[in-house]
Amino acid sequence: MNRLSYVIAALGLAAGAVFAQTQQPTSQIPPSDSKPGARPANNPATTPPPAGSMEFGKVDKNSDGSINQSEFDGAGMQGTTLAQVDMNKDGKISNDEWSSHQAKTKNPNR
Repeated sequence: MNRLSYVIAALGLAAGAVFAQTQQPTSQIPPSDSKPGARPANNPATTPPPAGSMEFGKVDKNSDGSINQSEFDGAGMQGTTLAQVDMNKDGKISNDEWSSHQAKTKNPNR
């Protein structure tokens, strides 16, 4: 009887282990013709946005009302530095500075 209990317990654990395994969702499986680590072209999730196309709130990750160097670097803005946007040179970008830069980027003659 005691041996039977161990067998039943072992079978239960084995069945639980089988059901606990998960498969990778098909959306995350790369196509067979892609190289490992290659980024798909023009994928919004992997292509950095051009300067002047992001919302302030999306870049201000800690919601403190300004964008610091770390947040700016994380935005991946090509061809723009924090110093170019930081008009008062306090080391961070305010919403007004961001808006001004956005307007200049969208309309360079301004």
